[in-house]
Amino acid sequence: MLLAPLWEPRFELPKPGGLLRAFRKTAPTAAGRIGRDPSSLSRSPAAVAAWKSDPLVHDTITVRAAEQATESAQACARRMGELRCPVLIVHGSADPVSSARASSALAGGSVEVRIVEGGMHDLLHDSDAESTARGVRDWIVAHV
Repeated sequence: MLLAPLWEPRFELPKPGGLLRAFRKTAPTAAGRIGRDPSSLSRSPAAVAAWKSDPLVHDTITVRAAEQATESAQACARRMGELRCPVLIVHGSADPVSSARASSALAGGSVEVRIVEGGMHDLLHDSDAESTARGVRDWIVAHV
């Protein structure tokens, strides 16, 4: 089960500067920004407030972690059709972080895609969270 998978990760990464920028590479441990505004993750004011006040939520990602996230997302999407077990992808139609269209393109074979109308990125903390969780539970019971 994949919940709003990030098929095309986008981050704000540092770029080398100065006169030697053509010859320099940004260090893998250099910090960039994830660049997600918590209000773009959920329609639930309580969930957005929780994200904003959580001291463990940050906006930092290293260059290497961003590269690995991109490589993993591409490999996962590329190999999705090889899976022989049932797969459920649940995506919000209004997700500004990740493309519901990219998830829909993977439907077929053992892959089922469900689009939550109006859903944002954090579907289990969105205004329709209970309904989404029930749908996932029912799918798991039926397929596992």
